[in-house]
Amino acid sequence: MKVEQKRWEDYKCMPNKNGPSKSRKRCCPHCGSDQFVKNGERKRKYLGSVQVYLCQNKKCHRKFSDAPILHLHYPLWVLDIILSLFVEGMRMEAIVEDVKRTAKMKGMEMSISIPTVINIVKSCSNLLLIIEENYHHELISNIWQIDDCFQPRPHRLWAYITNVLAVDQRYWLASDVSVNRDTQASINALQQAVLRAAYYPVVVQCDGLHSHAAAIKKILPHARLNQKSKPSDISIVNYIERLNRTMRRGQIAKGKCFTTVELLQAAAELARLQYNFLSHHKSLKGKTPAEAAGIKLNIRSWKDLILLATRLSKKRR
Repeated sequence: MKVEQKRWEDYKCMPNKNGPSKSRKRCCPHCGSDQFVKNGERKRKYLGSVQVYLCQNKKCHRKFSDAPILHLHYPLWVLDIILSLFVEGMRMEAIVEDVKRTAKMKGMEMSISIPTVINIVKSCSNLLLIIEENYHHELISNIWQIDDCFQPRPHRLWAYITNVLAVDQRYWLASDVSVNRDTQASINALQQAVLRAAYYPVVVQCDGLHSHAAAIKKILPHARLNQKSKPSDISIVNYIERLNRTMRRGQIAKGKCFTTVELLQAAAELARLQYNFLSHHKSLKGKTPAEAAGIKLNIRSWKDLILLATRLSKKRR
């Protein structure tokens, strides 16, 4: 018997009342006020002139600019190089040298450091997430899978990456990094997945980990739980296990130690965005998971993703 798929409206509820904003009006990024005036232009070394605004809210009265990423002083091609090399797993030192070498070929003398590269990775990761707030799946997947993997941290500590995958379109819905392998980590990942997909699955598959089952029952009570331990049936989560291996071939490798959880979360989000929007899959007849899910965007590179996220960010203000 065919089970009819459900969306948010069918249950007359929303997973998060504080969901993505639909405002298209420019506002102050510090306090949210729409009362501001132009305050001249700021000339940046590599980026050119940027319009500066002054907030008129008496409690704020701070300045902000048109730049989509705060404190970013580098042109778009620098971001493209950094993100492209970072998702390939290149070391930070090598990324810095490649940027300097490319700038020299363009006739520019550019100074950039490893902390700057890390800040750019974090800022771009936060900016690009706005794309999935505005574009939801037209085609839905009946089956989701959830699984986690571990990642070493300095001082013999560990972090855990909980992933959620929509099986039909191979769309990587969520990747949540936590320091504890508990139910809350699984809940966070499933909440992110529901927000980005804007529908509920019919079946959710997972291995024998108790925290996954508890989170599924809490966040997706209408979905059918299909849980089996790996020794009894390892194929139950074969798609997401393959995803974990793909992720570990890139910038998130077992041998790497990320200094902070925030940097590891940014790396996981960039890996997810690259997988969904830039990677073509044979099982999807050469389409990206985003195209298979009905997200019709002309995306070919990190530049395209950044430009799209910039436009969406400006509309929100």
